Amino acid sequence: MNDAAKPGAIGGFAGGALMTLMIQEVAPKVLPKDMEPGHFAPKLAVQWGERLVGQPNLLNDRQEMLAALAVHLGYSAFMGSFYGRVRDEHRSLPVPAAGALFGLIVWAISFEGWMPAVGIMKRTTDEPPRKWPAPLMGHVIYGVGTALVFHALHGRRKK
Repeated sequence: MNDAAKPGAIGGFAGGALMTLMIQEVAPKVLPKDMEPGHFAPKLAVQWGERLVGQPNLLNDRQEMLAALAVHLGYSAFMGSFYGRVRDEHRSLPVPAAGALFGLIVWAISFEGWMPAVGIMKRTTDEPPRKWPAPLMGHVIYGVGTALVFHALHGRRKK
């Protein structure tokens, strides 16, 4: 693992935890019901996996949520490792701006790209526009959290 990938993965894990907290705890309290996405994408991924192996009811709801949290934090760390590698070489943007951009790129790759392509979920942009802010803001929070933790762990070493 390159020197910047490890703090990037740690940052991604932290950013994913922050995003999960926002999605699960904050958004339902502040968003009008018609603006909530109505699903937790990692849980949809777990359910997709259950269907893929031919056992759609393999896990109960609690087990699916625990698996979804593990999937989400693992994927967040994985993507964060890429942030670390790229950010280590390209430092022109301020940390929060780079993080926000990274979060939006992860959203585009995931929510507009591979997840709809394999049938896990519909693209965000196929939903009514009032449902777009939550996943977009969640990913901005993820990206900024990833960037801040990466910078705290690694960023000061390389100027």
